[in-house]
Amino acid sequence: MNPTRHNILDLETLDIQPSAIILTIGIATVEISDGGLDILGRHYWRVLPFEQPGRTVSEETLAWWRSQPSPALNEALNTSDHHREPLPQILSAVSATLELYPHPIWGNGSDFDNAIMKHAFRQLSLNWPPYRDRCLRTARQIAKSVVPDFQTPERPAYLTPHIAIDDAEYEALQLAHYMFAIDGNRPYPMNTLPRSGQPFDGAAVL
Repeated sequence: MNPTRHNILDLETLDIQPSAIILTIGIATVEISDGGLDILGRHYWRVLPFEQPGRTVSEETLAWWRSQPSPALNEALNTSDHHREPLPQILSAVSATLELYPHPIWGNGSDFDNAIMKHAFRQLSLNWPPYRDRCLRTARQIAKSVVPDFQTPERPAYLTPHIAIDDAEYEALQLAHYMFAIDGNRPYPMNTLPRSGQPFDGAAVL
């Protein structure tokens, strides 16, 4: 397998519509090769949640957040313990990061992560690169069509669910498994965790 590089995007939001208020943004920049998955960068931003004019909240999503364990809930919604910045400032930083890493941008669903970012970029007159959009769910279905008994890899213990950067790294590991399955029905090296991965420490990596 020739080495390929990718950006895996994950968002935590207050709605599931493209207009959703954005809470946190995580991007894992990775390389996938015969040796497995290498983490090249972990990029993470916390957004001021209620200073996003024109963006939306759903009661169903709020109720879902209330049911989540405290680490994810605190990270997504706590505005006192963690430094947060306005959405325009953060999206400018995201745009610069995506220019620095000009690779495909994978979201977990064609109608969620990338669609929300595209909507927010357009709202702020920023250019979103649609030709780089990729869908992890599509890759998963292709992998399952090639390998009928394909199993999604387990989440490494150090990656906390519903923390955007940790979800992005876990989805990068999933993508590596999909690509190995699609590339000649080869198994991913199962004992190989993402190299350079570190436990989430609450610090933004830009």
